[in-house]
Amino acid sequence: MSGVNVRRWVPVLAFAALTGTAACTSVLGLKNASVRWCDRQPPHDFCEDFDHDNALDSWTLKPTPTGGAMRSLIASDDSAPNALSTSVPPQATGEGNLTGLANAFPSRSIDHVRITVDVRITQAEFKQEGAIASGIGFLLLEDTSMVQSAMNTCMGLVLAPSGSGLTGTIAVAAVVIPAQDCFSVNNLMDASASGDGGDATMDAGAPPQPIVLATILTNQWQNIELEVTRAEDGSGVLSTTIATTGAIPSVTFPAELFPPGYPQLGIASSVTGPAGNVEIDFDNVTADFF
Repeated sequence: MSGVNVRRWVPVLAFAALTGTAACTSVLGLKNASVRWCDRQPPHDFCEDFDHDNALDSWTLKPTPTGGAMRSLIASDDSAPNALSTSVPPQATGEGNLTGLANAFPSRSIDHVRITVDVRITQAEFKQEGAIASGIGFLLLEDTSMVQSAMNTCMGLVLAPSGSGLTGTIAVAAVVIPAQDCFSVNNLMDASASGDGGDATMDAGAPPQPIVLATILTNQWQNIELEVTRAEDGSGVLSTTIATTGAIPSVTFPAELFPPGYPQLGIASSVTGPAGNVEIDFDNVTADFF
C-alpha cells in the first residue's frame, strides 16, 4: 500500500486495463473484484465488506446459527454487492439466542482501538413482562483478559425503544460490564435505559445500566464508529460517533475496570426474551489499533 516511484504512464495503462476488465465482467455477468469497498479505503488493520468469496473466513468465530436464527449474505444497497444479514426469531422471557460473527486480535492491545461498521436495524420487536424488557445487542468490543479465569470487560451497543413515540425510530445505548461471557445480552439491561445528556461515568459497584447515546431511524444504514482508549491504571473512555446524529456523550470507566488484554470484535443479533423478531444487517466493518 506504500507509494512507489514509477513512470507516469504506468497508472494510465493500468486504468485502461481495469476499465477494459470491468467492461468484460459486466458483459459476462461476473463479479468485478476491483469494486470492493475495502479496496477503495485507506489501509485498515482489519476490513471486511462481505464482497468476496468466502467472506466469513476472515472471522475467527462463526458459530452455526441454531434455534431458528439465521445468518446469510444478502444484496447490499449500502456498498454493493453484499452485506451480512443476521436474524433471531421471538424469544420467551429468560430465553436467548444470537447469530453473528466475531474476530479476536490476540497480538493487539486494547489500549486504543477504533472500529467502524455500517448497521441497518431491519426489525427489532420489543416486549416487556413486568420489569423485564427485551435485551437486543448488535455490536461488541471485548477486552479479553490474558488470564483465562479472570473477567473480561464487555463494551457493547444495544437497542432500546426510542421513547419518542415516532414510528421507525429506535435508541442506541452503551453497556459496559465485567463478565466472562460478553456475547450474551442480559434482558434487564434495556428495562431502565436512560441518559444524562453529558459525559457519563460508569460506577464499578453499580448494576450494568445502559446509557442511551442517540436515537436513529430503522431500515436505514447507519455508520457507527466506536473508539476505546485505556489508561495505565485500567480506566478508560468509550467514544461513539453515528453519522446521522449530533454529538454523543463519551462514557468514562473507573480505574482497574480494564485488565491488560486483547480486543475481540463481535457483530450479531443477540437477543434475550421477552422479545419478538429481530433482524440486523451489517456491512463494511473495520478495526484499527494505535
